[in-house]
Amino acid sequence: MKNPFKTQGFDTLISKGMVLRAATMMLPAGSTTIVDGEVHGPDIKEVTEPNPNSFVNKLIGNAQTTLVVNGKVDCVNNIEVFNITIIGNVTVDKIICEGTLAIKSGAKVTANEIRYRSLVIEDGAVVLGQMSHLDHISAGEQV
Repeated sequence: MKNPFKTQGFDTLISKGMVLRAATMMLPAGSTTIVDGEVHGPDIKEVTEPNPNSFVNKLIGNAQTTLVVNGKVDCVNNIEVFNITIIGNVTVDKIICEGTLAIKSGAKVTANEIRYRSLVIEDGAVVLGQMSHLDHISAGEQV
């Protein structure tokens, strides 16, 4: 099994000491973004193309977007990224993770809802919120 806490390079870095206050933060499809500083805003989402035959989807193939939070993320609404690794602190209304949500020892996650496909939580992590596996969300509910 691949170690979800080991990062293989990155495309974007919010460096330690940097504070980013932004509107919705859109992460490029197939990229890895590392937050060592702080991000405050309404949402963090990956750029997706609804048409599976689009040029963008053909270009990136099955590339998966990854967000790694070593610092602090404070979002009013949602974080919707394919893979999320949390080593620092995250406060958000809802986390939606279609891939692996990995929460490391010492991390603190506070969310009203946490929806995940695959979940790894190390001893010593603090997770507050209602957790639901994506396969067990009722059909009428929007993901």
